Amino acid sequence: MMNMVKTTTISYGFACGSYECGISVYDFSDAGYGADEDGVFFSISASL
Repeated sequence: MMNMVKTTTISYGFACGSYECGISVYDFSDAGYGADEDGVFFSISASL
């Protein structure tokens, strides 16, 4: 049996005021075991 794993990540960073912001979309699927995991992440960072 062939194990088919596919992982896709799309990220975008941008400035929001005096902060750095980012958004990422994550998709993981494993056709061999039927696993599927998805996520959307938003981040804010500041330089000190």
